[in-house]
Amino acid sequence: MARELGASIVLQGTIAADIIETAGGVKTQHNVLEQIGINPLEKYGFKIVEPLRELFKNQVRLVAKELGLPNEIVNRRPFPGPGLSIRILGEVDEEKLSIIKSATLIVDEELADIECFQAFPVLLEGRATGVSENSSRKYGYIIALRIVESEDALTAKYLRIDWSRLDRVRNRLLKEVPEVTRVLYDITDKPPATIEFE
Repeated sequence: MARELGASIVLQGTIAADIIETAGGVKTQHNVLEQIGINPLEKYGFKIVEPLRELFKNQVRLVAKELGLPNEIVNRRPFPGPGLSIRILGEVDEEKLSIIKSATLIVDEELADIECFQAFPVLLEGRATGVSENSSRKYGYIIALRIVESEDALTAKYLRIDWSRLDRVRNRLLKEVPEVTRVLYDITDKPPATIEFE
């Protein structure tokens, strides 16, 4: 898109955790180029500016607060740069994008008041057998719910939330996203897992 618009400079929100994890081989971040030997000016024709690259997420929040940004911006949960497709394991298609969009809206609505670093659904690869309301066999998708606490995005702990809250999220997902037959809650810390699945 930068090339299409004729941009000579691209501003990115790369933070220290992105660079550390990519350079360490933990993950490949879409926004880490120069640090792994890719010259964006030579390869893509634009210069990259990363004013936050030496800061961790908690430090970025402090900068935002000092700049006087509203609380909903300062405390906004991270969203993956590549978009929701990163929260679909396996092949991405229109049906799966529709499912993850619907699931994300439900999770965001139900967990908006929970204090956490991140809360999101992931559409897992494969399917699971379920039972429809008329007691017939139904083969559908599996959603994993991930809610974590973190200061720096390098480590994270899964959040222990009230079961009644999880019940509400599960009920809405199964009722409002009929393609889903199973909802799981991911209780894995980072490490050994990463926050996002991909």
